[in-house]
Amino acid sequence: MAHILLDRAVPYTRDHDISVPEGFVFSRSLGAWYSTVDGTHLVERPGYPGGGTKKNDIETGEDQKGQ
Repeated sequence: MAHILLDRAVPYTRDHDISVPEGFVFSRSLGAWYSTVDGTHLVERPGYPGGGTKKNDIETGEDQKGQ
């Protein structure tokens, strides 16, 4: 029998692959990706899927008490 923490641990994979959107550069001063063609922000583009939500975070244990 494994320790209860090891027995109930939830495995996950970390996704470190962040691809640079084609035609955009990141501005540290703006804190956002913007187009090198017309200066619009990536989040303003039609079809932009958006970022993850809080529900998509990698949990560290405190929020997994009910599992």
